[in-house]
Amino acid sequence: MNLNKIYSDSAMSEFHTVAVPVLGYISVLCWCLIFCPQLLQNYRQHSAVGLSSAMFLLWAFSGFATIAYVVYEHGDFSLIIQWMMMSLTSLGVVFQIYGYETFKATSSPRLRWLKAALATSCWVTVLIGWLVGTLYLFRAEISPALPVVNYTKTHKILLQINRIPILTR
Repeated sequence: MNLNKIYSDSAMSEFHTVAVPVLGYISVLCWCLIFCPQLLQNYRQHSAVGLSSAMFLLWAFSGFATIAYVVYEHGDFSLIIQWMMMSLTSLGVVFQIYGYETFKATSSPRLRWLKAALATSCWVTVLIGWLVGTLYLFRAEISPALPVVNYTKTHKILLQINRIPILTR
């Protein structure tokens, strides 16, 4: 059966322009909610037994790597949101693993969750630093309009402004 006989080209293109974004937003919504059932189950049971923090950290890292790829390839903004939300929810599970299991022996529950927040924050800082560094390395390919800074020249200008003598070879 030939679909072109049933639908005209304009009808198919109109369907395509509506259906593709709708499917994309459904995908983004599902990816944003992917780890929410796990977060709820851990919270209700006050346990994260059997979960690997390394697995969820790899999920978060893959999300940040995908964000760098999408930015580099000038991809759709919805993909950035999708992978950012997936990375954040996986880091939420890492936070629960640290709070319920890794720092379980800590005497005070407040101190246990403070340690979990600190450990998770360290991972978030590393991942964001990696993403920013990667995007900075690819800045010329991402947007040729972005200026590439000449640090030697900038450093000399700043030193002259501050009236600090410049040491040159």
